[in-house]
Amino acid sequence: MEFKLWLENSLKDLLEPVPQSPVHHEEGDVYTHTRMVRKALEPAKSLLSKESNKGPFVNINFNLDEKEEKILRMASLLHDIGKASATTIDGNHWSSGGTGKIKAIGHDKSDHYLPMIDKISPIARKMLDNLSKDELDDLYFCIDHHMSLRDSKFSKRVSGLLLDNSGNYKNERRTKLLLHLITMDWIGRISGEKGGLNGGMKAIEGFKNSAEEVKQKNKRVKTSIDDPMDFIKSMKDKHPSIVSIAFKNKFKRDMNQEEKDLL
Repeated sequence: MEFKLWLENSLKDLLEPVPQSPVHHEEGDVYTHTRMVRKALEPAKSLLSKESNKGPFVNINFNLDEKEEKILRMASLLHDIGKASATTIDGNHWSSGGTGKIKAIGHDKSDHYLPMIDKISPIARKMLDNLSKDELDDLYFCIDHHMSLRDSKFSKRVSGLLLDNSGNYKNERRTKLLLHLITMDWIGRISGEKGGLNGGMKAIEGFKNSAEEVKQKNKRVKTSIDDPMDFIKSMKDKHPSIVSIAFKNKFKRDMNQEEKDLL
């Protein structure tokens, strides 16, 4: 309990003065949001446990063991610590004051969050040194990617890290942890649909959207390779002679009459 109070007081000193965009964080400063995310662990667990081994999560049991919960508690406290470095008001560091537009671009990058973690040392060191290398890697992976769900889907790069070719989430600890942290982050704010339990459900909807996008994309790729008719249709904007040559090179035969009729 003494260590927890020590840590939270250190974070308060660092993060409470840091403002956030009222568009995305009506709750106020970074420290307030951080505490809300920390308290969102249980509701996030409840929401995600209902998704275990279903749909795109068929490979994942969302139940957390003691070590996984420990990593998530730490991730919740540190995920936005980089905002103390990255936050600007109308392009100037927040500490200069002002009443303009607030941004925190890059706060999820290590060049912002690692120096801020060092600022609460030796508290942070005591906390992080108790982790194994794999656990520490997973913690930083979660911080690095906690902002990766945008416009209700993951970027192509992050989808490649989290999803297999069939559009199912990989059965990896870092995948399970990241989905929890993002859900916690969306619960732990006041901002329209991205807030409270509704925010958590919106995050999970985004996870499913990303999975479906990967599934459909790979399904189209497979069809275009295996199905001659779909291959011809995919080249409808090309000259027939070009399509015929490409078809023969791909399928090692000439088109039959039905296929020629598609030209």
